[in-house]
Amino acid sequence: MGDRTILNVFCQEKDKKVFDKVLRSQNTDVYAEGIVCLAVDDADDGGVPELKKLAGKGLSFYGSHGNGGDYGSELFACFRGELVFVDERDDAPICRMFPTGDGHAEAEPSDKCAAEDYYRMFGKVCKAFNPREG
Repeated sequence: MGDRTILNVFCQEKDKKVFDKVLRSQNTDVYAEGIVCLAVDDADDGGVPELKKLAGKGLSFYGSHGNGGDYGSELFACFRGELVFVDERDDAPICRMFPTGDGHAEAEPSDKCAAEDYYRMFGKVCKAFNPREG
């Protein structure tokens, strides 16, 4: 068993029972019409194994988990089973910058790719959650 942290997962209300069974969430709040937020106060290893299990079921969801002993906090988004993670700070993806030597800086390529993947996936999830907006 790894360390424990807070996990918040947003999913469609119609899928809540599946998420509750896998996550064993302690709290549920209605976030918006048809969307609920499930909270786990003591997610082992950030809940990542459970999130991968839910992704394997082809579900769509998004959320975040807090810092653990061996990992930082992350945002995640999953659309129809494709799950991506990105390091975060203050609910925004982190993109570390490095000086180029000419007075400028550029993004760490892996951070930039992770942030782009997250925003792409998050957009798909949001559109699926509210098709009238798309």
